[in-house]
Amino acid sequence: MELKEFDIKRLLSWAIKAEMDAQEAYKYLGQSASNSYAREVFMKLVEEEQDHEALLRRHYTDKFPGEGLDLPEDGPVPLPPIWFSDDMDLEAIVHQAMDAEKAAMMFYFKFSKLARELDDLQLLNEINTLVNMEKMHYNLLASTIEEDPSENEALADEEPSTPGSDKEATGLDGE
Repeated sequence: MELKEFDIKRLLSWAIKAEMDAQEAYKYLGQSASNSYAREVFMKLVEEEQDHEALLRRHYTDKFPGEGLDLPEDGPVPLPPIWFSDDMDLEAIVHQAMDAEKAAMMFYFKFSKLARELDDLQLLNEINTLVNMEKMHYNLLASTIEEDPSENEALADEEPSTPGSDKEATGLDGE
């Protein structure tokens, strides 16, 4: 996808919509997660996606004063959806969220190249901030499935089983 095909106004509106969609998904996941650490991570991501939306909206308002924001249904922001159901394990959901964060990071990276070509230093700095934040989100999500619950009580909703037992607690959805 070549972002040069689209104007900044459309790209910003698509990015804002993508941030709003991410908030909605993370809010639902945060409210649904049985794992307390994952719940905290998802709710933290809701807050950060709200900050991203606010940053993008400020830039839109500064760049296009007095013009309304027309949020699209879809656009060139290639964010994979996060599919989940009550019977899915946390790890499968987190991997999808990680894929979405990676796609967002790549979109913002391409967007930053366009901002550089347009010599828009303010936009370049803001978009580079988003690139770095999406990378941090990816790593934060990874921590929900990489942490050892025996080292962090906040990860497990139940006590870890003793070593050598048939089933060791993972802290993921009460498994």
